Amino acid sequence: MGMLSAKNIFEIETILQSTGYKTIVNEVRPSADLFEFEVALKRNYARLLTLYKRAASPIIKNLLYAYSMKLEAENINLILQAIIRNNVSEDLIKIIIPIGKFGLPHYQRMMEITKVELATDFILDLKLRKMTQKALSISEDPDEQVFYLSSALSHGSFVILQKVIPNWIRNEIEFLNLETVARAIHMEVDPDPWMINNNGIVNRHKSAISSMKSPREVLSYFLPLFPVSAPIELALQASDQDLIPTFEDNALLYLFHQHQRNFKVHGNRKESILDFFSIKKAEIEDLDRILLSSFKGISTEKIQGMLMFPIYRS
Repeated sequence: MGMLSAKNIFEIETILQSTGYKTIVNEVRPSADLFEFEVALKRNYARLLTLYKRAASPIIKNLLYAYSMKLEAENINLILQAIIRNNVSEDLIKIIIPIGKFGLPHYQRMMEITKVELATDFILDLKLRKMTQKALSISEDPDEQVFYLSSALSHGSFVILQKVIPNWIRNEIEFLNLETVARAIHMEVDPDPWMINNNGIVNRHKSAISSMKSPREVLSYFLPLFPVSAPIELALQASDQDLIPTFEDNALLYLFHQHQRNFKVHGNRKESILDFFSIKKAEIEDLDRILLSSFKGISTEKIQGMLMFPIYRS
């Protein structure tokens, strides 16, 4: 029986008992404390990544360090955006992967700061901290701060990955650059400083970008140029309001399938360790969605629509 066929959260627990999540379920039962179980999933993921880093060869250790910096940048982005929007809540703890040196308590202390400029002092990596502080100083408008913040953190972490494993990150950088251009044009700001430098398609068409007036025009222009067209096609079918989020969601879906395919077909290459952790991250995020949906009594059909990655669809 698949998880989506389970009648309640207790049946999901039973299914999880026969999986690699058995130990976590025995420590924290989701039926008793769903919040703590979700936190435990993220802690287990961070612990697994740390164990792999410690045991890895120098080459693999460098890859896992770069990947960890990407997760760290995502954590910082989530927290600082919440502070900017004045909507820091306990739910943030559930989605943070405590990969940093001092674990979840460090992020919790960061969440207690009400002024975003002061919260940046908690960023341990000096380069990320300086990039973040510089980005936040550009504007006091919350929407612009969120854009500059996200762009700076993505830029900082992806540059690290690009240095150690450029082929693995190439498609993700292309998607990110295209999203950055679309968001920048929507906000009427210059996208160029926030794009990640590479020899990709978006960078090669900078001259054309300068005359574009809307995100739809951006995606329409790049549709025939991109080797991966599905995320753009689906985005162009959405409303103007949903265009960028739709593109982002479908780009993530494509990248998941790419990692999954590469892990199965090329499992002996060094990049496979990053494919594994990317798939694992998607897995626990879907598991979170299924458990929360079951707890709230959401129908199977609606749950299927909420799943980003089709891992647990049967």
